[in-house]
Amino acid sequence: MINIDDLKDKATESLNRLKETIQESSVYNTLRERYETLPAATQKAVVMGSAGLVVMILLSIPWSFLSSSSDFVSQFEESRDLIRGLLKTRSMAKGTPLPRGMSAGEIESRARTMLTSAGLLESQIGSTLPLPQGDPQSGLAPSSVLQQGVRVELKQLNLRQIIDVGYELQNLDPSVKMTGLEIQATAEDPHYFTVAFKLISFSLPEPEENPEAKEPPARGKKGLRGK
Repeated sequence: MINIDDLKDKATESLNRLKETIQESSVYNTLRERYETLPAATQKAVVMGSAGLVVMILLSIPWSFLSSSSDFVSQFEESRDLIRGLLKTRSMAKGTPLPRGMSAGEIESRARTMLTSAGLLESQIGSTLPLPQGDPQSGLAPSSVLQQGVRVELKQLNLRQIIDVGYELQNLDPSVKMTGLEIQATAEDPHYFTVAFKLISFSLPEPEENPEAKEPPARGKKGLRGK
């Protein structure tokens, strides 16, 4: 076992040796001589200042630990909230069915219906270009995602109409996203524009059905009843 008295004696000896070393140094003797030549009020101020400095040093140690622990608690709470949000998003994604993709013809038909209901004139609705392969050059989705879409061109639109029509087209269907927008001012009046919207439907391929699942379960043979 460790003898506590021996430890105290060793610590006292170490402190005494350190004290003697400091007292024998020329710097200590010079400071001591200068201190003794100071007035009594100044000596008292020096003692109080030194004591205050020692107290500040002693208090700074636990304060640094307290500040570090506060930072760790803040980081933990941020990480916890982030993990909770990710878990909540994951659970919501599991319970939400994926939207069914739309064909280019369905997108074109629904877009024309929306444009007519928005009050656009027939002369403002230009041509539509089917995009059966979607927009693979955009890099918005991997090659495994199915894409189909259309390019809708509109004429003689003002800025307000561009915003309103763009909002309606963006919300045409959960699977449809606006991946491109081209705006060009008309030569006759720069306050009106020719606009082309690129609408793409993204969907995942339907999983292949297992042919074995379609087969009815084998029925057991009925035993013959004895007469």
